[in-house]
Amino acid sequence: MDWSAQSPDLNPIENLWDELHRRIQGCTTRAKLVKELLCLLQAKWKKIPLAVIQRLVESVQILIGSQCI
Repeated sequence: MDWSAQSPDLNPIENLWDELHRRIQGCTTRAKLVKELLCLLQAKWKKIPLAVIQRLVESVQILIGSQCI
């Protein structure tokens, strides 16, 4: 494989952070305190469907599988 260890292609958490970022950007309420931001992040994180996470993991498995043939 010609990917570096830091390749976002092999790191689904980077895409998950992007998903969380998009969900936070859609909020009309802005956190004024760190505690408020933490609560907002946790609430949005919990609302990310498991199917989204599974799709990200599967995409890495597909990439790796296509390179091992």
